[in-house]
Amino acid sequence: MVDNRFLYFKTFIPVLDNLLKSIRNLENLMIFLDLLLIILIEKMTYLMGMLMRIYWRCFDKLNKEEDLSTR
Repeated sequence: MVDNRFLYFKTFIPVLDNLLKSIRNLENLMIFLDLLLIILIEKMTYLMGMLMRIYWRCFDKLNKEEDLSTR
């Protein structure tokens, strides 16, 4: 006669192993997505800085033109 507990663990261990592998794969995916998000935020910050510099240059030129026209 076969012990039912043995059969339970024999079928449960591979299921648990597959579950842990899936969790590890998800963790690796989340780490990859976190890194991708960090890079994206860094690039967006850089682009916003560039846009602000362009905006302030144009704004300064407009102010200088207004100053020259009021003299």
